[in-house]
Amino acid sequence: MRDGSKRTIHSRWRRDKGHRGEWAAFAESVQQGGAAPISFEELVCSALTTLRIQESVATGKPIAVDTAAFIEAALQTPGMDDSEE
Repeated sequence: MRDGSKRTIHSRWRRDKGHRGEWAAFAESVQQGGAAPISFEELVCSALTTLRIQESVATGKPIAVDTAAFIEAALQTPGMDDSEE
């Protein structure tokens, strides 16, 4: 700090990983009521893939990632479908 002001140091080695852009797109979709910038299916696929990788590493066996089947099975699970309310 100099004279009470903050000093920001920008590194030329720092990579823009797109986080600001992601938040901006999310905020815009919420404010304007538009579609989510990343679909529900893509979010589930990403999370499911991460879990399957962990399981594969633990067991030493390849494990398939079938997002559509996973979502369908989750919707068949009692309590997962709000349409009964």
